[in-house]
Amino acid sequence: MAINVIRRKELYEIMPEGLITTHKWLMENNLTRHAIDNLVKSNQLESISKGVYVRNVSKISWQSVVFSLQSIVKTDLVIGGLTSLEMQGLSHYLSLSENKTVHLFGNDVLPEWVTNLDLNVKFVRHTTNSLFAKNSEENKALKSALEKNSLQIIICPPFPHIMLTGKLLSDYNGIYMGAQTVSPKEPGKFTGEVTAATLHEICGYVLIGHSERRSHFNESEEDIQNQIQQCVREKIAQILCVRNGNDIVYPEAQIVAYEPSDAIGTGENADVSEVIDMKSKLKLSNDTVFLYGGSVDSDNIEGYLLTGQIDGFLVGTASLDPDKFYQMAVSMSK
Repeated sequence: MAINVIRRKELYEIMPEGLITTHKWLMENNLTRHAIDNLVKSNQLESISKGVYVRNVSKISWQSVVFSLQSIVKTDLVIGGLTSLEMQGLSHYLSLSENKTVHLFGNDVLPEWVTNLDLNVKFVRHTTNSLFAKNSEENKALKSALEKNSLQIIICPPFPHIMLTGKLLSDYNGIYMGAQTVSPKEPGKFTGEVTAATLHEICGYVLIGHSERRSHFNESEEDIQNQIQQCVREKIAQILCVRNGNDIVYPEAQIVAYEPSDAIGTGENADVSEVIDMKSKLKLSNDTVFLYGGSVDSDNIEGYLLTGQIDGFLVGTASLDPDKFYQMAVSMSK
């Protein structure tokens, strides 16, 4: 009896309320069948399906379901795109937004108990259209372009997730990491600032002057110039975002992205002729890479590519949809 008490205590230390687990996991953590039966009889554990248990079923959340699936379903899960975690070599992205869509990559079928839970979660399965599916002709062309470096994908997650995302994608060619902003300050006593000297070890690119940084955080041209100088010093490539012809294009910037404010996140992409006209007004050097950003997606990307004057795209909302982003990457690889 004393042994069961110890084991029960261990269970509560390692199994939070609302976390779903399996009979196998409990056995692997030194709970005997008899101990598990006693926990169920005493309402310490609740059985929600054959061989599947939970501590306090009222505490089940969609996040706890995702955490649990990492040891139950052998598939890659992508949930939203805001917070990332790595568990047992799989990639899990937990969205903290109200749009709870779980994208599944792999061939395993979700257990019935998952779909029976009333959690207001939409499950979307992707089998052949995931970015690195193995056997499609589209993927052969995409992988070839990435391997030859004729196509580059630069991913700019929030600061805490740059290293993790880079690790998860380290086996793939042609994919690089970037940051969404950088401090204009040199290394020093500036609590909370993330300097270029810090970033250069974990990423090779930085977004500078994004319209949301200019409007929400009042970044000035002086700030932007200092950011560029710090990146140049640390040999980090800058992706300079400009909203119109009034924003300064600094000659040090290797990449310039035109992102009209009224097109960002609105679903109203700029007319192709407007983008080409703005490129002409910016008077970029022949070595400068020109990107367009502003509600560009898989449905309208071809029109920009046909001009032959747009080198790439700064993708926002569409990058959170795996299928749309995949189709955009395929279009770029042609």
